[in-house]
Amino acid sequence: DNLRIEIPQKKDNHKAAELFNTFYFFCTAENRYTPESVIIEWEQPRFSLKDDARIIIDKNGKWLAYVAVLNTESPYTENIIVFRIHPDYLNCGIGSVLTNRAEKKAQENISKAPVQSKVLVRASNFLKMESSSFFLKNLGFSLSRYYFRMIMELPEQQNKITLIPEIRIDTFSNRKNLKEIIECTEDCFLDHWGWWRMPDEELWED
Repeated sequence: DNLRIEIPQKKDNHKAAELFNTFYFFCTAENRYTPESVIIEWEQPRFSLKDDARIIIDKNGKWLAYVAVLNTESPYTENIIVFRIHPDYLNCGIGSVLTNRAEKKAQENISKAPVQSKVLVRASNFLKMESSSFFLKNLGFSLSRYYFRMIMELPEQQNKITLIPEIRIDTFSNRKNLKEIIECTEDCFLDHWGWWRMPDEELWED
């Protein structure tokens, strides 16, 4: 009761950071966000809070859940659904409400993709949230990959990296021909499901 869906506002970035950190601390025991980093995420090109995101808040204005559909990179064949829900409100039906909203938005985005291209809707979940995994599978999602997080403790004195003579580390600033870098990046994704080469002008823009 007394819960409602609203459009997130930039001025509430501190509320967003609080919700995001509460969610991620529950899942990973770490805080990832500051109010400033939230704004950076929201200001990425071709992303709109009004069109692409929704929140659920209580009668006091507290953020309980957030969902966004990212479809920001040409050729717009991939829709990434991002969920962040307060741990105290898991398994209360909030995820179902936001998922319905996200699916409708993803369907709207199909018109942005090239004709006859494959369109993907993707969502990630933490292993400890088993109920969410079952929920996504019941919606028709299938498991495509696992992501693993590694924590490495390094000594203060780093060992010097020795490379074979044919390999060296360089920076973009030393490369006059950025076309080689762009083509290398594109080649890395040739075997990805739904891959579609971006127009050259959009590659240079990114």
